[in-house]
Amino acid sequence: MQQAEMLFYNVLAPLLVAAAIGFVVRFVYQRTTTGKKINTDVCNAIPILSMIVTFVVIAIGGNLVHAISLLGTLAIIRFRTRV
Repeated sequence: MQQAEMLFYNVLAPLLVAAAIGFVVRFVYQRTTTGKKINTDVCNAIPILSMIVTFVVIAIGGNLVHAISLLGTLAIIRFRTRV
């Protein structure tokens, strides 16, 4: 398998699927909140967040050491900000 095919199947295809699912969730959110005011920031963030989460899962790749280091990094960032 060529390197470009591996890149597509391992990275780009999951990101495209995540974006598609994010747009479906966004569409359902917009349709189910008809009586209420729709938050456009939430609507715009749903597909982007789904792609970010997918990329993080791809980056971790089942490696426990990477997962723990990412958790530690996020904990430092979280406790550095004021609530």
